[in-house]
Amino acid sequence: MTSLNEILARNIKEYRGKIGLSQAKLAKKAGISLSYLAAVEVCSKFPSPKNLEKLAKALEIETPELFSMPSSARDTAVKLQRAILADLSRKLSVNIDSTVKATVAEIVADHLKEMEKQERLKKKK
Repeated sequence: MTSLNEILARNIKEYRGKIGLSQAKLAKKAGISLSYLAAVEVCSKFPSPKNLEKLAKALEIETPELFSMPSSARDTAVKLQRAILADLSRKLSVNIDSTVKATVAEIVADHLKEMEKQERLKKKK
């Protein structure tokens, strides 16, 4: 069973990655120390309600989302990439080279980021 600390740590890392923030940038944006954020991300500290709110605001999400268990965007991206590549291979009847695979991966990742951004904007309205 996954602990609340583990869920929080995973979500902070995931949301931080989605908006392209390093630990240092997130810590600064949230007004907390880098060492404290690092400790939260390795499950050795659990933030106070005030710090949870700071983190959520800096991540541009609602505080409860820090504890949600959504399917990973990476899992979705990998499935989408595989489907696109399989479809391309079938339609072209050829093997897809690594350059095309990398391009598809980049397009899928960009598309997922945009979808997530639109979802966050919808939630704010």
